Amino acid sequence: MPNAIMEAFITHLLRNNDPLSDTTNQEVKELLKTPLGELDEIDEQISNLQAQVKSLEERRNEIQKCVYNYHLLLSPIPDFLTMPSTRYSIIVYPPIAIPLYPRQKLLCFLLIYAADGEL
Repeated sequence: MPNAIMEAFITHLLRNNDPLSDTTNQEVKELLKTPLGELDEIDEQISNLQAQVKSLEERRNEIQKCVYNYHLLLSPIPDFLTMPSTRYSIIVYPPIAIPLYPRQKLLCFLLIYAADGEL
């Protein structure tokens, strides 16, 4: 039954408090089979997509950790104190947009502070 016909049918039934006849009761149950089946299919698709998103996020985090660790190896920080041109300047680390964890921010601050001869 098309959606407009279903709406008219249910509107008619909701206008009174009369109990449904056995035939009408059966018709309503039959009308609900298709939309309830569609809802179940959509819920299953949503669950599958949520599982895929979770899996992709976990995979992304693993790759990001790996890339981040390699990026640390390429960091200019170990040579920071030996570079005379950086003794009183600030180096922006990292050169690409990778978020720093709090410990790394502290390390960068301490190295800059130490380069100034204050530590």
